[in-house]
Amino acid sequence: MPPRSTKPPTTDSLLPPILANLSSTPPNPYSAHQKALTTTARLAAAKHHDIAIEICFTVARELLKLGEPGSGVELAVRGLGYMVDSEVNVDDKTRGMFGSGV
Repeated sequence: MPPRSTKPPTTDSLLPPILANLSSTPPNPYSAHQKALTTTARLAAAKHHDIAIEICFTVARELLKLGEPGSGVELAVRGLGYMVDSEVNVDDKTRGMFGSGV
């Protein structure tokens, strides 16, 4: 097995495969939810809280749009937990994560 990549994770590389589960026909919200949970847990363990937070809120918003409130709310709450863990200050940018797009 080849060694893991050492380049830092980015939202641009991690988010599209998760969202692809929601744009497929038919959408697969379960897979998107599970992939988001796994990805963000690994990011948080590696202290990449900012990326984990963005993924949680983006996927949560898309799940809510698809009528998946349980999964969407779970990811949003997880994102809030990562914000607390990383001591993110509440400002206009972080407030915008909650109110846009739903």
